[in-house]
Amino acid sequence: DNVDVRDFTGSPVLQLLVQSFSVLQFTMQNSNLSNNAMTFGTGGVVGASCQASYCTIGLKNVRFDGNSAHEAVSNGAAINVVGLSESLVALSVAKCSFHGNEVVGNGGAIAVDGVSAADVVNCTFSNNRAIGSRASPSSTGLGGAVYVKGVQTSAFKLYVENSSFSNNSADVGGAIMQSLSTANIVASNFTYNNAITGSGGAWYCDVNV
Repeated sequence: DNVDVRDFTGSPVLQLLVQSFSVLQFTMQNSNLSNNAMTFGTGGVVGASCQASYCTIGLKNVRFDGNSAHEAVSNGAAINVVGLSESLVALSVAKCSFHGNEVVGNGGAIAVDGVSAADVVNCTFSNNRAIGSRASPSSTGLGGAVYVKGVQTSAFKLYVENSSFSNNSADVGGAIMQSLSTANIVASNFTYNNAITGSGGAWYCDVNV
């Protein structure tokens, strides 16, 4: 609790690696992670890779402002959670703010891949960006604020409640991009989000990816 990390450059500020048959219950609250540049790794000021494990990751009242992940292909400038080998991984984000985060890749603020559930409640997302790599003109940035990808063999569930998304942008899915997953979005606002070259100014769902 009460973590304050600003103006850091390098690998993820917090990297969780959960090995086989391990159990992780991690929480962070009342913290500020701002203006950090991830120049090594695959993105995420807070990153987690969970393999054949049971993981619950909870963040409450955390501020993520101005973070960046500009590796060739990164995911989630603020939060990047990856579930490996069909891990039972759940991410909960509540009362958090994400402003001005940018990734070269997917998920300007949050990226989750291969996890079982992600809940976003009472959060604000503004001016986050997911852009394609300049080194690869054919690449696209997906999910200006949030990028979620499930796995074919299990049902990934995204739940968003009482949250706001404004002025976020990506090539596809200006605010949210999701694939191989279901979503339940309740009492949330989407304003002035932009899909720069593709579809889904606010929200794009691709069932074929």
